[in-house]
Amino acid sequence: MKKVFIEGAGLAGLTCAARLQKFKYQTFLVGEPFRNTIIDGFEFDTAPLFTLPAVYRDFFQKTGKHFGQVLEVKAVDPAFIFQFPDLEIEFANLSRSARLIEIKNKLGEIAATEWDELLKTGEYLWERMRENYLEWEFSWLRADLATLMKLRIPRVGNPYLQKILAHYATYAGYPAGLYKWSHILAFVEESFGVWQINGGLGALTEAIRTRASELGCT
Repeated sequence: MKKVFIEGAGLAGLTCAARLQKFKYQTFLVGEPFRNTIIDGFEFDTAPLFTLPAVYRDFFQKTGKHFGQVLEVKAVDPAFIFQFPDLEIEFANLSRSARLIEIKNKLGEIAATEWDELLKTGEYLWERMRENYLEWEFSWLRADLATLMKLRIPRVGNPYLQKILAHYATYAGYPAGLYKWSHILAFVEESFGVWQINGGLGALTEAIRTRASELGCT
């Protein structure tokens, strides 16, 4: 049996160890797993929103468990409420049509068309970048240069939509004005939904740690 040493026991290290263990490697991890924040006996989930649950359903399925057996996950609806001084915009979970109707009712037909075009561009870029950025380690040999050239800050005329795009930028850790990834993130969030785990991401980490331990990881 080949032995693998993994430095880092976060979500990436734990899922990697469990998958390798399933393939008959002996894995050893060193590091502290993510935990919820505990203050005066109260526990807080520092990252309550959960996207792309299919990734973890796939992980548990391929390591011998069903996602529903280990974690309780529910959809958050509405996904977001954007509160402006003069109006409020609700983004329904998992529904572009509902969001477009909301934008049309609150901001007008032109704004709804603008958002729809933004999401179509985000979908186009996601489909061409997903494999190289998420499913494999990034490689310039596989990079689609034409797609990368299209990755720029989108032009948005409506000031409310600009603020919403800024939200997606800061949501991903970028400055508010640098929202060249925002329409991609908005598409991904709209398509895969916003979810909440009972117990937070700390519970997710603990479930993966337990699964890795059950498979024999050290």
